[in-house]
Amino acid sequence: MSDVFAGEGRKHLKGTRWKGMHTLHPVLTDHQVQIARLLGQGYANKEVGTLLHVSTNTAETHRANIYRLTNSHNACQLLIWLCREKLLDIEDLPDMVSPANPLASK
Repeated sequence: MSDVFAGEGRKHLKGTRWKGMHTLHPVLTDHQVQIARLLGQGYANKEVGTLLHVSTNTAETHRANIYRLTNSHNACQLLIWLCREKLLDIEDLPDMVSPANPLASK
């Protein structure tokens, strides 16, 4: 998970309205990309808040803003958007196959 916090191009245009925008994707800021990747990996608002040292309410607000900016209505749509925009690799996702899953053997 350390790659989530890796500075992915913090080259900002100083003094412009684009300051703070993610250099690989102009829709989200660096911080929003960081949060979106955590959400895409299945972290809940409370977990995101704990990891980033913000309140659960702040994490919920970030989630709502990210959904609005990416035109996503749920976590599945956000995950698809992140993968399409190459901001999250399928290999970064947790393994969902478990013995409790009846489809695991198929």
